[in-house]
Amino acid sequence: MVLQKVKKVLAAVLIGCMISTLSVSAGDTQNEITEKNEETFEEEEVQPDKRTLSLMEEYEEWLRQIRTKSVGSYSSELAKFPASYQTYLKKLHEKHPNWVFVAVNRNLDWNDIVAAESVSSSSTGTNRSLLPKTSGGLLLSKASTDYNASKGTYIPKDGSTWVSASKPAVAYYVDPRNFLTDNYIYMFEALNYDAGYHNLEGVRNVLSGTELYGNKKITYTTTSGKTTKLDMTYEQAIFGAGAKNKISPLFLAAKIRQETGAKLSNGSISGKFSYGGKSYRGYYNYYNIGAYSTSTGSAIANGLTFAKGGKSNSKTYKRPWVSPVIAIDGGAEYIGKSYISRGQNTVYFQKFNTITAPYYQHEYMQNLTAAASEAKTTYNSYSKMGILDDSFVFYIPVYKNMPSQSSKITIKKSVKTGKTAAEVTMRKEPFAGSSAVTTIPKGKKVTVSGAVYTDMDASVIAQEENPYWFKVSYGSKAGYIASGYIQLDSDSTIKAGSTRQLSVTNTGSGEKVYYETSNPAVATVSNTGKITGVKGGTCEIYAVTSSGKQMDAVGITVSGTGSGISKPKLTSAGNSKSGVVLKWKKVSKAKGYYIYRKQEGGSYKKIKKITSGKTVKYTDKTAAAGKKYVYTVKAYNGSKTSSCDKKGLTIRRLTNPSMVSASATKSGIKVKWKKVKSAVTYDIYRKEKGGKYKKIATVKSDKLTFTDKTAGKGTTYYYTARACSGIYKGSYTESGVRGKRK
Repeated sequence: MVLQKVKKVLAAVLIGCMISTLSVSAGDTQNEITEKNEETFEEEEVQPDKRTLSLMEEYEEWLRQIRTKSVGSYSSELAKFPASYQTYLKKLHEKHPNWVFVAVNRNLDWNDIVAAESVSSSSTGTNRSLLPKTSGGLLLSKASTDYNASKGTYIPKDGSTWVSASKPAVAYYVDPRNFLTDNYIYMFEALNYDAGYHNLEGVRNVLSGTELYGNKKITYTTTSGKTTKLDMTYEQAIFGAGAKNKISPLFLAAKIRQETGAKLSNGSISGKFSYGGKSYRGYYNYYNIGAYSTSTGSAIANGLTFAKGGKSNSKTYKRPWVSPVIAIDGGAEYIGKSYISRGQNTVYFQKFNTITAPYYQHEYMQNLTAAASEAKTTYNSYSKMGILDDSFVFYIPVYKNMPSQSSKITIKKSVKTGKTAAEVTMRKEPFAGSSAVTTIPKGKKVTVSGAVYTDMDASVIAQEENPYWFKVSYGSKAGYIASGYIQLDSDSTIKAGSTRQLSVTNTGSGEKVYYETSNPAVATVSNTGKITGVKGGTCEIYAVTSSGKQMDAVGITVSGTGSGISKPKLTSAGNSKSGVVLKWKKVSKAKGYYIYRKQEGGSYKKIKKITSGKTVKYTDKTAAAGKKYVYTVKAYNGSKTSSCDKKGLTIRRLTNPSMVSASATKSGIKVKWKKVKSAVTYDIYRKEKGGKYKKIATVKSDKLTFTDKTAGKGTTYYYTARACSGIYKGSYTESGVRGKRK
């Protein structure tokens, strides 16, 4: 039975640990050896007793029966999938008739998922999806938080090489349909341990070609700097950890390989890492748990801090992880409890948490392609083991409002040609492994008609390097060329500072279109397809379908120099006691700002010059009470001035009500205030001494009093009020008036 096998594995682990303890170098003291032996026996003593093990065996048998009953036949399960899934699943079933596919219906909207998984910010903030900066440009985000347009460089988010992915990239990798192939289906495999097909040979196959492969015994560095040897191999340790924690050992091996390269020199598992003058000697983290970069530490340093027990020196998950065996086992326990047991029981759900609330959090990895990479590693291992045709169950998510994968997108343009940026091979199909049609020299003109994503079975590296392929014709030949090898001819010219709206046709009715630019320093493009010229030069603007599968592009020339200064983004306009408070986001390169104001139907007039580029707030004390105004801001640097948000922000100036009194009456406390011009209603607030104001009532503007009948007797209260005019809110005076009910 499973648990009997687990007991044997655990016995081997414990024996190995005891052997290693007795093999400590002669320089160690007897006390140190004894102390380590006590740790070993202590771990043995906390194992379940025979009655508990017997119950666990019985529970395991029941769980097996439940799992078997919960999954229907291939036909019954297939019918639960949308037609766009069934096309791929039928092909897989023809090759692997023992496979069963289970639809996991999630009540989550497709566009919401893509938006959430695309969240990016500063290098120390939330960045859910990262890619190597060597990836194809259209896969990488050029948002201001992710790309330095003035330098033409991507902003690193983890180490020096990992940067934020674009929405088209996220859309492609989030879509389960793109990975229903032999190579990638295993990202949906349930990750529970199964003694029926998991064995030591499988782990060995996963580790093949790495420094953890073969019969090499584990040797590691202790926290005191001494070397310890175990009578155990890495594959044995990984298999034991999987069997014990009920996790696929093949998955654990693939995870280690993915996270550390299975290289003993990797800082996470070398036992010799140091950072910022601090040593992490003798600590190990094979799965890089907690390994994220912050302003105070590198990803590896933070991962090893977790391995030590964190700031609180926690002993959970067998921490501190002071040997490879403990780290591999403790990390497996963490993954099992933190992911698999909470529903994230596939590699896909660990990367994209759409299965357990709070969604889009508690995600194991930032690497957008990690799930695909690990799935491919698993496929290779299973192939070597010859078990690809065994019985597998795959849990595949289905979302609301998923886009059609056959939707086509077209940008209206007159010029549909481009030039080859280098000598390039035209392929019959959109991937590098396809047969060659012809070789085209550098600088030759080709006709371009849209682009498609590369073949679904292409390797992850190939997808990252050349994701989109243009359909091209050259003379009498037709085929595909990776988009990075084509420089599109310009279709139109716009002036720096001016705009142009793209005209786009999308056959996917109601589906979102993603717009990207090849160079935001030359031209930017909004979420609605509006191009804004920034400075003289050429660039390409892309339109991508909601599924990320289809793309079209247009060449743009920008004339003039432009200011080179971005327009300020207005964040708020609100009332205060002294006037209207306007706020905006800081603009790099700005030496100051111009504040503009207008009344409805009028023209903007400059009302203030801010002489510091760091100032992002201005109070207009000249705004007349009751009047409605529109505000906007321009940034400047010397003689250069940015454009502005012409729509601006609208606000009605509402002064603070002058509070008159709060007097006791028979029924409560009566609050009085003076009329405010253009007020439609008043919000009444109350607090006790030392507390915070809370709104207790709203009254119409024809009333300038309010009686608080809920006031407790003998308690002193403070009252204040603010004026409101529909969506426009005034502010209140903090001091207010004081009253006590008798």
